[in-house]
Amino acid sequence: MKFRTYERVWTRLGRWSIVAGIGAMAVFAQTAVAPAKNGSIQGTVAGSDGTPLPGAHVYAAVKATVGNTKAPPTLVTSIANGATASPGNTFTIPNLPAGAYILCAETTVPGWLDPCHWSASVPVVNLAAGQNLTGQSVVMTKGAVVQIRINDPSKLLTAPAGAIVHDVEVVALGANNLYFNARIASIDSGGRNEQVTLPFDLAHTLIVRGQQFALTDSTGAAVPATGHTQPLQISASAVASSFTFTVAGKLH
Repeated sequence: MKFRTYERVWTRLGRWSIVAGIGAMAVFAQTAVAPAKNGSIQGTVAGSDGTPLPGAHVYAAVKATVGNTKAPPTLVTSIANGATASPGNTFTIPNLPAGAYILCAETTVPGWLDPCHWSASVPVVNLAAGQNLTGQSVVMTKGAVVQIRINDPSKLLTAPAGAIVHDVEVVALGANNLYFNARIASIDSGGRNEQVTLPFDLAHTLIVRGQQFALTDSTGAAVPATGHTQPLQISASAVASSFTFTVAGKLH
């Protein structure tokens, strides 16, 4: 491209204009390769009743366009960037290229649902190149907290590397055929407590299975290799559900 531009300047204007021609080409090249400026999205995150959620992680994601990705859940193809909410519940997601984003949020505080997983609709935020967009509001709605206790009397479980583990798998299967992992809430000398937050009044199935260990349920009955399955549909007025399992030994 540079060579063809150089020839046109030389042929039309002659040798005396060669410097100007190169200067024009330099400007053209700089214009062509100059990266577009990134922007940012600023706003607040809170519960639907106004509950502050400092420490919530808010992220800008690109919505999937394949198939009929109706919410819930809203499927995303990639996460562009994210930020942690300040003590004042504000967030700033920096370094975002121009484009259309949806704002999702996760929190370690139990009882709150990511709008990208569970909201009936998720607003799209359109960001221009270099724009610093302000005034965005991310609202997390309440859900039912399901508690799962995993007793480990023989201390067979290893220390987890993160909040989600798979040695004993605890998941909720939704009517949309998607799995939602329970997260470790606490660990003590006798085992660990896990929890998963689910929408009220929607049918789910709790599945608990020992990938590496034999389990028993709260009655002492052995959990089959395929796992323990428990249908769930919890109303807003219901008492929080809880389940207890015990690691009985290693699988060989």
